[in-house]
Amino acid sequence: MPRERQREKNECIDRIVKDLKRIRPQAEGDRLYALDENVRFFEASRTWSSYVAWILFEMPNVDGTRLLELSDFDIPEWQTMLQKELMEIEQQKYPDILAQLRGELVKEVLAASSRLTRHLVLLGIGAGSMEVERQLVNELRHLKNTRPILFVIVDNSQASLDAGFKNIGRSGVHCIQRDGIGTSEIVSLRDGLSPGSYSVLGIRSDALALPKLFSGRPFDIAYYSKFKHHLPDALKNSFVGMVKKLSPCIVEGDDYRGFYLPFFSTITAWYKPVLLNGAVFSSLRDPTPSALRKNLEPDWKLSFRPAGGYVLTYHEPDPR
Repeated sequence: MPRERQREKNECIDRIVKDLKRIRPQAEGDRLYALDENVRFFEASRTWSSYVAWILFEMPNVDGTRLLELSDFDIPEWQTMLQKELMEIEQQKYPDILAQLRGELVKEVLAASSRLTRHLVLLGIGAGSMEVERQLVNELRHLKNTRPILFVIVDNSQASLDAGFKNIGRSGVHCIQRDGIGTSEIVSLRDGLSPGSYSVLGIRSDALALPKLFSGRPFDIAYYSKFKHHLPDALKNSFVGMVKKLSPCIVEGDDYRGFYLPFFSTITAWYKPVLLNGAVFSSLRDPTPSALRKNLEPDWKLSFRPAGGYVLTYHEPDPR
């Protein structure tokens, strides 16, 4: 069995490297740097000896601020595979890696439900497999929440949206996709929800283009998980400022950078090169706990989970 899995892994790496080399002539600057680092990573991950050498001698020199993960190169096959493999991990009962983010979102939804009399609209930036949304819906149903909720999910990858629709549809959530929709349409869909219902509206768009789509503040809560580290450092602050203009409450979840994550990921994803790449390269882009504490701004709350994750929650200050 190990030999068969190793053979399948190497065949997968062959196809990945071929795809990366195919798009290399069009790459330049940081994208070219990231592409070459990906090729070196995948070639090294073929055997334990070459991978350990990469971790010890090459990984310390990788510039995380210039890095991209395989999924960032917009190759549908690998984006779809990553979403499938991530979903399998996120659905595990132990470790429950979504527990902290899910708990924070449940708390914010219940608070908004007690504060507002109308239906709720949540903005999810970056669809992933929509496992966060699926678990949130199941938890709210368990808590007998009757407030209808419209999830507006924005992602620039159709492969991610399709995977998410399929996953959350298993929980009986109605899904539609309407690209280019605006604030008035959001309000209309929100007000048309039936009691106790949950619906997902998918929009294929660049997250940074949200101000062009929506005016005012149509969202009660905005959230994103494992998303912000994909942005260049120069865009991170402007992205958060943009989201603040769309919602009075923001919940951000991600991993923090620790020495253990590349090693833990190696154990759990050795025969899954796409998942291994996503785990290791994202860890090189994640903030450290000390950086999170140092950069914590007023009106934000920071909490950590022992397994290596954090949640940041923002509430717009009371004008009084």
